[in-house]
Amino acid sequence: MIYKLNTLVKKSFIGFQVYITLTIAKLHEATENHT
Repeated sequence: MIYKLNTLVKKSFIGFQVYITLTIAKLHEATENHT
């Protein structure tokens, strides 16, 4: 049970990192296009 929970946390953490990276990339792209 604890192992499953740990895996879920790791997966969601990785997903969160990917989401943040994509968001920053989109913001960066939008800023470059704006100028």
